Amino acid sequence: MLISWSDPTRGHFGDQRWTSARSRCSGLCILTGSIIRRGDPVYKRQRRDASRKITGIEMILAVALERVAV
Repeated sequence: MLISWSDPTRGHFGDQRWTSARSRCSGLCILTGSIIRRGDPVYKRQRRDASRKITGIEMILAVALERVAV
């Protein structure tokens, strides 16, 4: 799925590719701030630079995204 979003402190992020997965670690949903537990269904941002590790900060709970997707 492609997501475009803006954050007043971090800027605008256009057409990022996110894929569904299971969380490998605990973290917080960047959309809602809800707790993500290991194994929860989430969306993770794909990076073109495979050498950069994707952290738990870059996850969206699948149920949260499904509530707002139209």
